[in-house]
Amino acid sequence: EALRQLGLRTYHGDDISMVKSMQTDGADPVSWANTVSRCRMEAVSLEPAVDMLPLALSVSPQAKVILTLRDYPSWVRSMQLLVLPMSRRSGQTLLSSTWSHANMSDRGANKVHGQEEAYLAHLDEIRRITPPGRLLEVDVRTATWRELEEFLGLPPTKGDGRLPRSPRSSKVSRTNDPDFNSFSPQVLLGIGILCSLHVANYWAVMLLARASILFCAGLCSCCCGLTSLFKRMVSYPVLTLCGLCSRR
Repeated sequence: EALRQLGLRTYHGDDISMVKSMQTDGADPVSWANTVSRCRMEAVSLEPAVDMLPLALSVSPQAKVILTLRDYPSWVRSMQLLVLPMSRRSGQTLLSSTWSHANMSDRGANKVHGQEEAYLAHLDEIRRITPPGRLLEVDVRTATWRELEEFLGLPPTKGDGRLPRSPRSSKVSRTNDPDFNSFSPQVLLGIGILCSLHVANYWAVMLLARASILFCAGLCSCCCGLTSLFKRMVSYPVLTLCGLCSRR
């Protein structure tokens, strides 16, 4: 949120979680660089896939790294409220296209079960692999705008105030495309078209499933005399495929 307020095109973990090539366990530098370039990313929050940092640094060796620090108990509470529910079976169902592909449940911030030693070791690893002079450690409770602007080499515009701790503390759009939140006629039309396509896709899948049941019913009725059973399953007459079983 703070980086967005400074005018950077910033992608959070919930943004890049929709991009398999950004979080897969075996991502290569080429696919990573292509995705960053295509999405015009200026800043990326890697959590929960924080183990992607070595790859990110290999692609952008001049990049600067901001490490937000929290005491272990508060970090655990945050992970339990946000990340761990998504790593459970119900959460993985919603994110199955990415999380199962990227083995997210056993990586990065999801290693919270490793207790405080694992958390501290994770912080030390970030300090060790980041080039000297390119790491800023930020205490989220005391960090100021001036500290962040100086590290990023930006002109001072925000003064000495504290950094925001909630996305709702600012009127800046939560997305990188503020027009999406304007609910203009064009945005509403786009949402309507997308919803219509989703509905059409749903009905197409349902019709395909019903046609498959009818097809199986016709085959089985020839061999096993199960026409009456399948009639009850699909709620209307079954047309069999065999001349010997041409009953309706």
